[in-house]
Formats: sequence, structure tokens, C-alpha cells
Amino acid sequence: MKLQILALALCCSTAAFAATPREVVMKVESIDGKTHWEPERVEAVQGESFKLKFEHNLAAGFPFHGIEIPVLGITKQVNRGQPVEVDVTIPADLKPGEYPIRCQFHA
Repeated sequence: MKLQILALALCCSTAAFAATPREVVMKVESIDGKTHWEPERVEAVQGESFKLKFEHNLAAGFPFHGIEIPVLGITKQVNRGQPVEVDVTIPADLKPGEYPIRCQFHA
């Protein structure tokens, strides 16, 4: 599985966030014979809260994929046809940068 990144574009100013957090849907896609998560990156700011929704609906390949985002303490299994939702809050002290999303099951 191609590793993708969660890119945290952190702002210097404080931002006003909506009362309802945004939802970011990440889907397992197969492109040119390689399986990976789309979109490739999610941009967020320090202190922001949002929902990540992971979906695996590919008919072929593994019946499940993993999601591991160590910097956020997220480790989940996403089974085919069973979306997984995770509430995320970007720590206020997280340094700007790009942080990997890994599959803990498939190298």
C-alpha cells in the first residue's frame, strides 16, 4: 500500500471554527494497480477539530486496510463496507509539518 500523508498546514493566527466540525472523507482507491488513501493530504490548523471518515469499498484486494497516524494517536482497522469515523483535534502545540498515515497491516 502506498503511504500517504496527513499534511497539517498550521497558521500563526488564531482561527474561528464553525460550531459543527467539518468532515473529511478518505477513501481507499486503486490507481495504476496501487492501493492508497484519497485525498493524499488533509490540511488543518493548530487547535482545529474535525471528523475523519475512512471508507474501503473496493471489491478487489484486501478485505481491510489500516489507518495509523502516530502523532495523533490514531490506530484503526477499516473493513470493506464498514466506514470508520474518528474525531480529531489538532494539538495546539503540534509543530507545523507533514505527518504520515500508515497502514499497520500492509507494508
